[in-house]
Amino acid sequence: MVALLESDGGLSIDALAEQIGKSVSAVQRALRKLQETHVIERIGPHKGGHWVVKEKP
Repeated sequence: MVALLESDGGLSIDALAEQIGKSVSAVQRALRKLQETHVIERIGPHKGGHWVVKEKP
């Protein structure tokens, strides 16, 4: 998931879920954990924002 966000930070949660074959809720949980551990950061609003990878896990 981190590699996908690194290559395209503008991916939506739905698109991430589809690409990795997981449910939307599973992707939301994983993103929340990555944010809490400061691996990724959300820049901007939910619509039109993007993800930034701060450090690789």
